[in-house]
Amino acid sequence: MKITSILIFFLIFFLAACSSSNEAGKRTSAKTIEPKISSSIQNVMEKLSRPSTQAFDAASLSSTQVKVDVAGNIQCYIYLADISEENVAAVKAKVAKLELMDETTKIIQAWIPHQAIPDLAALQFVTKISPPDYGRPLSY
Repeated sequence: MKITSILIFFLIFFLAACSSSNEAGKRTSAKTIEPKISSSIQNVMEKLSRPSTQAFDAASLSSTQVKVDVAGNIQCYIYLADISEENVAAVKAKVAKLELMDETTKIIQAWIPHQAIPDLAALQFVTKISPPDYGRPLSY
């Protein structure tokens, strides 16, 4: 009787553990692109996506960290795992303007429509999307 109770307990415990790990995996897979996009860019994307009854200048959302043009394109670094011709072509298809490409560091600098950033981040070879490192003058 005790052995049966112990076996049932472990079976229930095992099934519960498997169920919770599968649910956690589903939650993680639904949010796989957000970790690739810097929080400062995500904040600007959210502001640009809000419905508004009044027209506003998207460039007014620019800051010292994130640059936005009047069309709502955001200037970004796109970090790639591999900078092959196919990958660069896939990136070019999603960006408004490609500015720089560094094959050594595998970084592309481009202006990206804010709506296209999640699609770009979803590409398997894209490892990170962040604002460029803007130079700042020293203040004394």
